[in-house]
Amino acid sequence: MSKRKQLTDVIEGQILVLHNECLSVREITESINRTKTVVHNFIKNPAAYGSKRRSGRPPKLTPALKRRVIREVSKGEKSANQIRKALDLSVHRSRVQALLRRDTNLKYIKFINAPVLLPMHMQQSLGWPKNHVTWDDEK
Repeated sequence: MSKRKQLTDVIEGQILVLHNECLSVREITESINRTKTVVHNFIKNPAAYGSKRRSGRPPKLTPALKRRVIREVSKGEKSANQIRKALDLSVHRSRVQALLRRDTNLKYIKFINAPVLLPMHMQQSLGWPKNHVTWDDEK
């Protein structure tokens, strides 16, 4: 059986007015066209009506864990799997990636592959100015 929409403020007011006029629950249900259960539950505790949380699976990543993941990403260059292992999360790598994609403050930048800089390359880059740059005033 599907759930119907909650009572609007207007209907809640009508129920309270009719209840204060000492009408029975059955008479109230006939006048507003809602079930006896809904009317009875509202009359029983009007302040608490509609405040019950809906059922559902609780999230594996709490807001605190989400903040920790984002803080860990901001520290340095780590993959989603490395972050998952470092924080000992019980979620899959793709869940961490989806969380990072959804964050508007983070932007994915792919590294440019570059060859390893060897001591020989460093010597060559330091030797170039000695051969090509002159420090005298004449040109």
